Amino acid sequence: MDVEGNGIDGVSLQKARGSLARDALLVGFCHLISRILGLGREAVFAALYGSGLQTDAFNVAFRIPNLLRDLLGEGALSASFIPVFTEYLAKKGKEEAWKLASMVFNAMALISMAAIAIGVAAAPIIVHLMVPGYKGISGKMDLTISLTRMFFPFIGFISMAAIAMGILNSFSKFVVPSLASVMLSICAIGLGPLLYPLFPQPIMAWTIAMLIGGLGQFLFQIPSIIRLGMRYSPMISFSEPGVKKIIGMMTPAAFGSAANQINSIAMQFMASFLPQGSLSNLNYAWRLTTFPIAIFGESFGITVTPRLSLEAAMGRMEDLRNSLSEALRFLMFLLIPSSVGIMALSSPIVGAIYQHGRFTYENTIATSSVLICFSIGLFSFSGTKVVSRAFYALKDSITPVKVGAASVGISIALAAVLMFPMKAPGLALASSISSIFNLTLLLAIIRRRIGGINGREILGSGIKIFVASAIMGIICWIISEAIGEAQSFLAYMWKLALGIPAGAASYFLLCYLMKVPELKGFIKSLVKRGGIR
Repeated sequence: MDVEGNGIDGVSLQKARGSLARDALLVGFCHLISRILGLGREAVFAALYGSGLQTDAFNVAFRIPNLLRDLLGEGALSASFIPVFTEYLAKKGKEEAWKLASMVFNAMALISMAAIAIGVAAAPIIVHLMVPGYKGISGKMDLTISLTRMFFPFIGFISMAAIAMGILNSFSKFVVPSLASVMLSICAIGLGPLLYPLFPQPIMAWTIAMLIGGLGQFLFQIPSIIRLGMRYSPMISFSEPGVKKIIGMMTPAAFGSAANQINSIAMQFMASFLPQGSLSNLNYAWRLTTFPIAIFGESFGITVTPRLSLEAAMGRMEDLRNSLSEALRFLMFLLIPSSVGIMALSSPIVGAIYQHGRFTYENTIATSSVLICFSIGLFSFSGTKVVSRAFYALKDSITPVKVGAASVGISIALAAVLMFPMKAPGLALASSISSIFNLTLLLAIIRRRIGGINGREILGSGIKIFVASAIMGIICWIISEAIGEAQSFLAYMWKLALGIPAGAASYFLLCYLMKVPELKGFIKSLVKRGGIR
């Protein structure tokens, strides 16, 4: 088929390229707001509950509905809903598209209610399978089961929010769905401390606040959907072709979403046998690790996906290779220095954010060790997302699942070896090493598939970026050490206030002196006029 003859030409391709940086900045800014509030939520949580029995129970209880959220909500459901809903809009018109949306809302409501009922009844079995080590600690298993039952309605709220997000994204509305997640943090920060004294187990107050936040993520998007003209109908039909297609597409997509969750569950299982607080330290450190991943990795992955898909549809493999290479080099430029900076300033980062109330200096040291090990895989965690999208653009969703499954096996095996000599940091290091394997294997396969990935350009930039990042890390470490051992919020902030600007300035200066090409592109994306769509 002559794709260009059907309306996609070089001008369209150039427009897709031109909007990439602006869209990435827009989505990244929304993610930045969400993550900042998320860190604030974690700081309040740490101050209220510290790191111990209640937080370990909460983190396990929250992980279970999060698993189903990825399978039924923001992961598989969104990936399956958007293309079918868009097809209805294009071929059948808005009226039929709104009918489809209503049927999907209603179908997911029924599926969610069934999942909630089963989950509440099976909570004791699920929790015993996930964290059998909790049985040896008085009250810990019972509290985890109670919190798990309380959290199951979260699945329904998030599934509805995922459909709303899919509708808005189908109309090229990205700001509201990107900001919807702030409701989780706002409700937790605002309601958690207020409800704290009302429950015999204070952690239940935070659980209720998070549930309200989950509902808020859905309600936050409703006004925007109404403005688009949606007319809700109570109809439901599982035989409707669109509904059948969405459910059918969710199955393979769910396998892909499940890979990372399986790894997380395995890490929780192993952490339950480590000293108390280990699981909480892993959770605190992972939250910090996902901050740069969300700001840079996820936002760039979202905006590069249409570009890769368009180039694949047009059969322009050279353009696809260039786009993939550009994406990886841009991620290296942003995430390798982020990784090194986090390693050099891990203790002041953790201390400034978390060390309040019952979160002690000892908790800071333990969590910072985990953070260092997670940060080793920062680039590979994000790079995997981008390379996987290249496979999806080529209509291959199986290869990323297979490679992901292999990396999960490696992660679990390494974790079993490292968990006892290294404790919680060993589990984090296993995840990082497996993510590096995942990215390396995906790159090797896609390189053969598309005839190369401009490896010399990637290697050339990578070496320069690594050298600049290493020198930057040394500068940050020297500044931190010069201030001395710190155990107060003011001292931590003083280290960060000096270390981060000095590190950033030295990194950009070194990139300029070594003529790293990504620096020029990064600056252009920041100063380019014309607005952000």
